[in-house]
Amino acid sequence: ATWEPVIVHRKGLEIRDIVKKGRVLTFDPIIPLEGGLEIYPPFLTGVFAWRVAPALSVSQRKLMGVIAGADLVALLDRDPPAAILLGLELNYEKDFLDYAKTHGYRAMDFPSKQQIWLPAEKKP
Repeated sequence: ATWEPVIVHRKGLEIRDIVKKGRVLTFDPIIPLEGGLEIYPPFLTGVFAWRVAPALSVSQRKLMGVIAGADLVALLDRDPPAAILLGLELNYEKDFLDYAKTHGYRAMDFPSKQQIWLPAEKKP
């Protein structure tokens, strides 16, 4: 019960119980993937691509399939997240949090000091 892969899998099942279906925006993609949910491909690497994206040109980002903060709203407005999972990469999550707040998402506590932000109309 204390083995990390089991804990991550359990968290994935818990988030699936809340979200049911749709993409989860997060820098910790293993959790929603363990629950059988979808993620955004640019965040498959977690925070790593996000950290280097600002150093790339727009054409380089497009070619590599990564996005920077300047690209985030356009991506999410085309395909809004069913949930936003925050709390593991606090130094990099500001743009995710800003999107949640400005687009009517509401916070819900999740294990290990994380939060799930859900669209206002979505009820767990």
